[in-house]
Amino acid sequence: MAVRFAVLGPLSVRDADGTAVPVPGERCRAVLAVLLWHANRPVPVSVLTEAVWRGTPPDSATSNLQTYVSRLRRLLPTVTLTHAYGAYRLTVPDDALDVSVYAARVAAGRAALADGDAATAAAALRAALGLWRDRPLVDVDVPLLEPEADALEDDRLTVVEDCMEAELAGGRHADLVGELQALVGKHPLRERLRGQLLRALAASGRTAEALDAYARAREELADSLGVEPGPELRELHARILRGELPGAPARPAAMPAPVYQLPAQVPDFTGRGDEVTALTGLLTAATDTVPVAVVTGTPGSGKTALAVRVGHAVRRQFPDGQLFVHLAGGSSRPREPAAVLAELLRALGVSGPQLPDELAERAAAYRSLLADRRVLVVLDDASDAAQVRPLLPGSPGSAVLVTGRRQLPGLTGHAHPVRLGPLDAAEARAMLAAAVGADRLAAEPAGTDRILAACGRLPLALRVAGARLADRPDWAVATLADRLDDEQRRLDELAVDDVEVRASLALSYAGLPAPVRRGLRLLALLDPVTVADWSVAALLGGADPAAEHGEASDADTDRVVGALLAANLLDPVGRDRAGQPRYRLHDLLRTYGRERARAEDPVEARRAAIRRLFHRAATLTVLADEGVPRQEPVPRLPDDPPAPAATGPLARLIRRDPRAFLDSERANLIAAAIHVAEAGRTGQAAWFAGHLHPQLWLDGRTEDLIRLHAAIRDAAAAAGDEPARLRAEYLLGRVLTRRGEHDAALRAVTRCQHEAERLGLAHLLACCLATRGHLLRSTATDADGSLGYARRAVELFDELGDRAARTAAQRELALALNRAGASDAAFAVLEQAVAGARELADPALQALVLNGYGVWSMGAGRYAQAREAGVECLAALRRLDDRVGALQALCQIGLADLALGHHDEAVRRFASARADALAYGDAEIAAFGTLVVATSWIADGRPDESVPVLERCVHTFRELAQPRRVAQGLRVLAAAYDAVGRTDDAERARDEAAGLDGYDGTGAPRTLSTRLLLRLAAGVTTD
Repeated sequence: MAVRFAVLGPLSVRDADGTAVPVPGERCRAVLAVLLWHANRPVPVSVLTEAVWRGTPPDSATSNLQTYVSRLRRLLPTVTLTHAYGAYRLTVPDDALDVSVYAARVAAGRAALADGDAATAAAALRAALGLWRDRPLVDVDVPLLEPEADALEDDRLTVVEDCMEAELAGGRHADLVGELQALVGKHPLRERLRGQLLRALAASGRTAEALDAYARAREELADSLGVEPGPELRELHARILRGELPGAPARPAAMPAPVYQLPAQVPDFTGRGDEVTALTGLLTAATDTVPVAVVTGTPGSGKTALAVRVGHAVRRQFPDGQLFVHLAGGSSRPREPAAVLAELLRALGVSGPQLPDELAERAAAYRSLLADRRVLVVLDDASDAAQVRPLLPGSPGSAVLVTGRRQLPGLTGHAHPVRLGPLDAAEARAMLAAAVGADRLAAEPAGTDRILAACGRLPLALRVAGARLADRPDWAVATLADRLDDEQRRLDELAVDDVEVRASLALSYAGLPAPVRRGLRLLALLDPVTVADWSVAALLGGADPAAEHGEASDADTDRVVGALLAANLLDPVGRDRAGQPRYRLHDLLRTYGRERARAEDPVEARRAAIRRLFHRAATLTVLADEGVPRQEPVPRLPDDPPAPAATGPLARLIRRDPRAFLDSERANLIAAAIHVAEAGRTGQAAWFAGHLHPQLWLDGRTEDLIRLHAAIRDAAAAAGDEPARLRAEYLLGRVLTRRGEHDAALRAVTRCQHEAERLGLAHLLACCLATRGHLLRSTATDADGSLGYARRAVELFDELGDRAARTAAQRELALALNRAGASDAAFAVLEQAVAGARELADPALQALVLNGYGVWSMGAGRYAQAREAGVECLAALRRLDDRVGALQALCQIGLADLALGHHDEAVRRFASARADALAYGDAEIAAFGTLVVATSWIADGRPDESVPVLERCVHTFRELAQPRRVAQGLRVLAAAYDAVGRTDDAERARDEAAGLDGYDGTGAPRTLSTRLLLRLAAGVTTD
């Protein structure tokens, strides 16, 4: 079968097996819409240009149009799209385009009506009208087509009237009253429709209502148009008054006693309160149409149980009966509508020779029997909209509740969709407790949680798990949890009697086309993460699925994703920061998919898919990393591969906002790096992690950084890959520095330095030297060593030609010089660093150097200058979204405020820094901010409140192994002890502090920040 197109409603393209073919891009869709509207006719380029750009085409319009046409040819390789003499022509068979089928059916219906064959005419016209899903091309904005669409909609109304005429001619007067009343309500000025309503009422024996309908028509026409009804309507009115209209044929035989076919309710039905409320309200609402609700969801989500529950809940509102029929949509042979209608008609009392032979006749008899009655029809496990449409009642009063594994987009506009996912945690626990007993679960909460997680909170799985525990009262809850923990046995365990989770999943899987089944298997290979289209494309691969690189086309990817979404086997989870739609595979589907992958896909095919995904992830990550600001170098190794090239729309998106992409894909990229490391490709993993590090560092994600680098370090150590191990260990040391664990960081960096020197890893060595110098300076451990390491780092980065790293190292060298008392030399180096950062046009480096400039200015007593540098640095860091760097800038500004005597402002600044530090996990800055705030309480007359807080701060600094901060805390704590009269404690605190930071000749503390804190404690604002 050829590709099928539909324009009578939203633009729709479906391939030979019925799978939707998404057409991306507003302009590309506009081109296709115009070509389809004029199918099999040449469409001049000028017309297409007008349609796409609406009179303001760009200079590149022609080439852009060629691009859109090329894209359509790629999406629709079996469709003929040609160009000749300045026009494009889309060749589409008449039976493959709904508007062509519509025109043919209308012509056939009108011809039959003219020949007096009312039944054939009605069937043909009903079939034609059934093709309409909404206004033509409702989702494509092409003003050029609007006049023609309006004309087609006007013609549709005429076809509706022709159809009503055929039905009336066939004697269906009573059956049409409700439909004609609804049509008149929507189109009150169509006199032909009003006349048909009058005829239907009068011929049904409802003369008074017919006369009343004429009176309303006359009133509304006068109000709206200021005219009387036309001659045909007036003549019809006169004939009704004279009693000249023929009577209606006899109604179909009355139904027997009401039929109630609903199965019994599930005894332990739990949860779904919102869905039950929504469905009962929808099905019982007063409306002039037939309410239709469609419940779909993941296999095992309890669709049928919910439908039965709702059906029983609304029984009183449907006194004429409740029909229930299983449509077998999940099987390989869904039931035919004609056979289902025969079953329904027999249930309604039609049997033997009274049962019509044809589908259309059975549907008409079914609608006639349900007319003017209140019946609930439950259609369980529908396969598609085509199976459901003939089973819908035609008159208001009845309602329909459909369940299905697949979404039913063909009913859009006529049905209210309800999609079921897993139960929430409380509902899932309650369902398990209903089978097992709440006390048994409460005795083993950990085992219960493991069962809920293994079942993915799906009702079917929970029901099976509950049944197994109920059958084995001798088991502990943990016994079943242990069995379910083994993923390869999980589906074997989730089976009891004839109820199997695997069987439910297998039905949905078997109904998928082969390429979609493969896509599900490959997605199941991933960890439980969300994915975007690019991941699916990489897993699927290109023309050669065994190739190391390559990816599926957008069209192939869209087909797989669209089919999985339609089958409710993939859950949409919204859009990420980068604007990409994201999807998640349910845990049990992932288990089943992996089971099928092991059975159907060779090991090498699975490995090739993961390699393709990693290659694509690496390509995109390296591209994104180019746009991430960094304030420190990431070590390079001699075997690092060159940066792979990235092209296409996603690459352009990443260049516009690289950090949005990295943030959206963070969990996937970390998982990919760890997976590759554990698979033995540790060099690749370490290189990849180096490109992830800057973004995670900027975001302050220390836990992610530790997990990432520790996994690679351990895998590299096991594989004997020393360079990869050392790079990971160095980066771990940098993370420990951020966490304030300076002793552990110094040990790690020192080990890396010695090994890097031994192995000749020059860039890693330079990074180690710079960081070791920083640690020695910041902890006041070895000022001379700090200066020496910083100087060596600058020289080595200079030799390696890494200007950015050299500039960052110069900042550290300047601070080391300043601490050593060489203030002028420090300032000279800072000026070089500032010039270097500006020459490189790197705002992150500029912020880093400004921070160093502020530190130098504080040491030089230029407090206003230091504050100005801090404010400028903070603004730059916030533009870069460097949250942790911004904390350090906040502290620098706060210290400058203290030095300037602006105590209140300084305390507010440190309180803000403390709150942010707690959120980002920076223990050192959080503790220091707390220390400053508590210090201010001493001068405020609240020393008794400050003492316990200051003691906790000192304890934190001890845990972080920061002697300089411990000394600061002890100095302030001593002042607080003095204020509350604990002089002995104060003396001991000062003695310990003296052993940590020492005094100068006057007895004052050496560090400026300590002196500022003591001034704050005393309430002194000037020296």
